[in-house]
This record gives sequence, structure tokens and C-alpha cells, in this order.
Amino acid sequence: MAELISHARGAGLAAVGAALMISTGMAGAALAQQAKQPAAAAPAQQQSAWVKLCEKAPYTKSGPDGKPQLDKDNKPVMEEKQLCLTHHEQMTNTGITMVSAAIQQLEGIDKLHMMVMVPPTTGIVMPAGMSVVVYNKEQVEKLEKKEQLDEKTLVGQKLMFTICHQNGCTAENEATPQLVDAMKKGVVMVAYATHVSGQPIPYQVPLVGFTPTFDGKPVDNKAYQEQRSKLQETFMANRLEQMKQIQAAPQQAPGAPAGGGAPAAKAPAAAPAPAKK
Repeated sequence: MAELISHARGAGLAAVGAALMISTGMAGAALAQQAKQPAAAAPAQQQSAWVKLCEKAPYTKSGPDGKPQLDKDNKPVMEEKQLCLTHHEQMTNTGITMVSAAIQQLEGIDKLHMMVMVPPTTGIVMPAGMSVVVYNKEQVEKLEKKEQLDEKTLVGQKLMFTICHQNGCTAENEATPQLVDAMKKGVVMVAYATHVSGQPIPYQVPLVGFTPTFDGKPVDNKAYQEQRSKLQETFMANRLEQMKQIQAAPQQAPGAPAGGGAPAAKAPAAAPAPAKK
């Protein structure tokens, strides 16, 4: 959570550029499997892919002119505000984050903030930023049928990379009302980074359960942390098992054809969400 939380800032709206103008062939294959998931079960049977986390945090108090207020000792006046993240995270069975997305709400601030974190993949063009595009059920069905989409009907947003560390690179910008509304009505959001080759690198974010999670109450932080701790223990056990399998694998002789190796990791899965307060 700490990697995603940042102080609310009045990020200006960035124009949605050519990166949002994806072709049907490019998006169709990536979304084909994801599109079937929302229709596979009734809404009551679907598990939310999102979790809402809230906490109180100190922020510098601003005056009517928007400037920080200072006390008699010329120090910033602090006040507590509630910061909420409606958050989705996909991880491998060894705990590596494949994609993480969040909508940030800060008490007293009308504008919402979006953050998307992806692995620090070699070859990503950082100055190009990322683009997120939301697809509704009808649009995904058209992509599956290889039908042409009217790109003017797509809702997207440009994000700029702001920080990179060993766990990933985060891109941010304002989450416009149009984007949030599209997320509530959509089935999947795809974040596109740009490779040095010029090809897009897509990261799928399911929108199952986004609306009730975003509009609902936050989860209990203590219960959430307990579940995260248990999840970390599972990740550690999986990493140890993976290391044992690698060490037990027969050594390949020089010049021998490639083959074998450690078993493939399981598909990324979203971290479980505890019960709401």
C-alpha cells in the first residue's frame, strides 16, 4: 500500500494521445479470455478483484489562497485527512507484482488520482508514459469477433511515470470523472506501456467488483494486514520450493540442447480481500 500512496496533487489533464488509438488486432487477442469472465457467473457469485483501503494521514493545511498555513513559529500547520485507495493487485505465486492499479481519494479534494504500477521491465520507454483504456462488454465482444471498434467510443487516460524501484514503476495522473464512470460500466481496463521497439506492452486489470468496492466501505485494516502476512508466508514457501526444484534439476551439459528446467509459475492472481467493516 505504501508504494501506491502519494500525496494528492493537482495533476493537469494530459491529452489522450495516439497510444490510446489501438487497433482491433492488437487488443482482440489480449482481451478474448478476459471478456468471458464477467459472463461466466452471476454478479452475486463473482469475487471482487478490488479492495478499498483507508487510513488517516497528516497533511499540510492550506489557507483560502491555496498556500500552506504557518503557525507562529513559521512551521506548517498539519491536519489529519482520510486517504482511501480502491486497489487491485495481481501477483505471481512467488509474490512478484505483475500489475497494480489504484484510484486515490483524499478527504477535502474533489479530484481523484490514478496510479498504475508495472514491473520494471527492460525496454519500457519511460518518457512515453502509459495509457489506460477501458472496454465495456460490447466492445470486448466486438474485439473477439475481430470487428472494428469506433475509437471515439473508447475512454482512456494518459499517465506519466513518476517513480521506479525494485518492485516496479508507477505512472500517475488525475482519474477523470469520465474514466471512473467508464470503469464502473466496463469489464476490463488495459494499461499500455511502450517498448523501445515501438510495440505496446499490455497489462490487463479486471473491473469485476470495482463499483461496489469504490462506492462501499473500506475493509478492516487489521484483518487486511493479517491476510497479507499469511499471503507473504505462502509466497516465501513457494519461493523456497522453487529454489529446491531448480537445485534438484539435472545440470545441463555444455552445448546440450535447451530443455527441462523449473516448472512454469502459476497465472497471476489478485490478493484476497478481507471482510468489510
